[in-house]
Amino acid sequence: MWKLNPFFCSAETLKEIADKLFDEREYEEANKYYKMLIRKYPESEIALLEVGKAQYSRGIKIFFEKGERDEIIKYANKSIKAFRKFLKLYPESDSAPEVQLYLIRNYYFLLKDYKQASAESKKLKRDYPESESAKLADLYIVTAKNQGGE
Repeated sequence: MWKLNPFFCSAETLKEIADKLFDEREYEEANKYYKMLIRKYPESEIALLEVGKAQYSRGIKIFFEKGERDEIIKYANKSIKAFRKFLKLYPESDSAPEVQLYLIRNYYFLLKDYKQASAESKKLKRDYPESESAKLADLYIVTAKNQGGE
């Protein structure tokens, strides 16, 4: 595909390439460019967000293709790690409530970890009570409770 030296690329260029690959569902390749962006611009809010989304998308693709559970868990953990880092560095970001919601619906439900899904839903409501994402939290709390979560 593209052969670029990230040293000579702006943050915008790296993001544009990664976004194009992501849109083409080339998640692994997109992730490489997002990681280049993070290495070169480690404080980039959008890069962390996009890495989490790319890992999520890869895991979901494997899930729906009836892939190996261990492979799904691998991508779940990578996604969660990126999103946790994002929330730690950018708790006031406009994207933070959405990221918190990703943690809930992405993998805690997918992996049937209903207790953690419920805990994350409550955290979303507590930390971002006015957000659109928080409005969905009650749905996840009830669903988690019905599935054995707290």
